[in-house]
Amino acid sequence: MNTKTANTSTKRDATIEKHMKKYAVAPMLSLLLICGSVHADETSSADQQMLIHNANAAMSQHNYSVAFGKYLKLAEQGNAAAQLNVGVMYLNGLGVQQDGKLAFAWLGKSAARGNGQALSVMKKAAAQGNAYAQNELALLPGPAAGVQGQLQQTSAAKPDEQPSTMPAKGEDGNKSERTVSFSVGFDNTSGNYGTKQESTSTSIPAIVSYGTDSYSAALTLPYMEQTGPAGSIAGPRRHISGSNKILSEQGPGDVLASVTGYVIDNEDSGIGLDVKAQVKFGTADVSKGLGTGKNDYSLEADVYKDFDKAGLSGSLGYSDLGSPGKVVVTGVQENIILHNVFYGSVGASYQVTETTKVGLTLNAEQSSENGMPRQEDLTLDFTRKINKANKLNFYVLKGLANGSPDKGFGASFKYLF
Repeated sequence: MNTKTANTSTKRDATIEKHMKKYAVAPMLSLLLICGSVHADETSSADQQMLIHNANAAMSQHNYSVAFGKYLKLAEQGNAAAQLNVGVMYLNGLGVQQDGKLAFAWLGKSAARGNGQALSVMKKAAAQGNAYAQNELALLPGPAAGVQGQLQQTSAAKPDEQPSTMPAKGEDGNKSERTVSFSVGFDNTSGNYGTKQESTSTSIPAIVSYGTDSYSAALTLPYMEQTGPAGSIAGPRRHISGSNKILSEQGPGDVLASVTGYVIDNEDSGIGLDVKAQVKFGTADVSKGLGTGKNDYSLEADVYKDFDKAGLSGSLGYSDLGSPGKVVVTGVQENIILHNVFYGSVGASYQVTETTKVGLTLNAEQSSENGMPRQEDLTLDFTRKINKANKLNFYVLKGLANGSPDKGFGASFKYLF
């Protein structure tokens, strides 16, 4: 299976997920704030009281989209606690697409009406260098911006849900947001690869990843099934033997380990640069044609530009490939010499709704073996965010060169702890 192209959507998910963090300031604090309820006061109309009740009920049931809509109506009517909740929900992407500018605009409105919790969040963000928070603080009247202790405490949090004092990145220079995720997927590719016989590869990868706002690390453990001519080897640098008997083999695939550093992440311009180092360990059984049995080492740079709802990306990488040499593959003696290769991609994505994103990526790679064609394919993927923790991804692939599979498809489910 062409693992590189099949994982295009997974890589885009990781990039999106990483950039989703850039507006979140002291995330534990923000999440604590929205756990509280907005309370009606003596001047609230019957309609307002009903709206407050329904908004709080939706929030308690984790129906964030409904809760956001109702809190927004209250916020537009000048309810400071609702304005705080709207700001925090924008900050964390709960029930609405994450937007740092709108988050701090609403937090600023809440703080201007005397909400101390909103001011506290803004001050923490401003101290960490958030330009939106700094701008909104500058617009507040003097007493609201400078004398927090004299503010009316009309927050959305209950007394036992006061802000966490856990330091976020920038407060002590060391701590940062940490996330752990688990993904499981299904990938299927098939094609003739320039021969008269078709090969099919199926992979079920399990991926565990750990990340902060400055780097992420991932470990992929796949289980594979390969059906094709005897002597063939599956994988991103596929070796195709001659016209031999079609065989089917299955077993564990190659283990992948990677570390990605977020070198540039400019919030104002939306421009970023990531650098990724990856090792493919030769754990798959070469005698079954499930891998080369040798380690590969890759270094890759990814650049991106984020717009309002769209994004552009590109990557360039280099792989140092291990050559198996003379080996017996599914009963056929082969002499496989692989060359190091450059590879790259260009892509675009669009946020269709607050929970749905589509992307299109063109991938290309040099030929890794004398006499074998280069790889080139086009991948269309669809990502659906179920809730804050769960995400589904689907993709289809179309080969554009003989070295790539003719077609492919797959899906993955990701859970963020």
